[in-house]
Amino acid sequence: MKDGLSRRDFLRFGSGALLTAGGVSLRLLPTNAQPQGCNVLFLMTDEHHHGVLGCAGNPIVRTPSLDRLAAEGVRFTQASVPTPFCSPTRASIVTGFYPHRHGITKNIDGTEKGVDSTWTTTEGILFDSGCFTAHRGKWHLGSRNDVRYYKEVGYAGEGYNRFLEDRCPAAQFREGEGHAKILGRPLYMTPAALRAHEEWLKLPHRYKQDISLIGRTPIPRECLPESHFTDQVIALLRQNRDRRFMITCSYSPPHAFWAICEPYYSMYYLLLQPAARVLGHLRALLQHVRPQGDSAAAELWPLPGAPGAVAPADSGQAARRRRRARDGRVLLWPGDVH
Repeated sequence: MKDGLSRRDFLRFGSGALLTAGGVSLRLLPTNAQPQGCNVLFLMTDEHHHGVLGCAGNPIVRTPSLDRLAAEGVRFTQASVPTPFCSPTRASIVTGFYPHRHGITKNIDGTEKGVDSTWTTTEGILFDSGCFTAHRGKWHLGSRNDVRYYKEVGYAGEGYNRFLEDRCPAAQFREGEGHAKILGRPLYMTPAALRAHEEWLKLPHRYKQDISLIGRTPIPRECLPESHFTDQVIALLRQNRDRRFMITCSYSPPHAFWAICEPYYSMYYLLLQPAARVLGHLRALLQHVRPQGDSAAAELWPLPGAPGAVAPADSGQAARRRRRARDGRVLLWPGDVH
């Protein structure tokens, strides 16, 4: 593979790698340039506004790890989705279809059918070709047990409750401590946030997820669910470093609710959760997991800012709609990307 790679070459090569891995003949590249496949680490955040990144010029938020990903890869400044909600966008990511084509046009709940093994997906193609596939974090497309290439492990990963109790025992906190509870531990809220939370609780028809929880959690960063399943992803990368893999690491933050640990709470109060630093650990690990003479691709795909997302204020309804549908996706490929 050549050291310098243009955007057009990247897209042609990346498509060829995927389809070749799935056993599909491809003629986009010259015969002597046909790829032998690639490894993919797919990183995703949720309701992450495209402007809430240092590399996007945000004057407040500091995201050095994500900025480094963007600097070493390609940042798409006009990327967008037609339906800026969790399930429709996630289904489009795994199928390549618009929501009106794959049929998931709204967020699905536990009673509705999501993606299953009858769907043609990127992960299914790679799995059937012998590639190792795994998903950790948020799925929101039904049960992962319904697809042959994943197993259901829950958002926080395997053994999280025991892990949390061992490292941050609930018994160390007094009964009634804090203003609410997250993961069985107290959440400390400002007076303004507490008033909003109390008003939310009075609503007769409110969304099933308590999006009014905004405050500081005493749970250390290394004990949060996102850190726990990130460690599992790192272990999977190490275990599969000598074979083809596609591993998805999908973070719910900065999607509500916002239970923010230190030092991030003091840095931003209500702006961000610590997903950015966690992603930095994965970026550093990529330097150690590539098979000799091979390549790995990492993609960071922040889901767009749906209503209620962390986002700067816009003027005008049309501007809000446009910005909400945009996302801040980044593609990273070994070598230089011009």
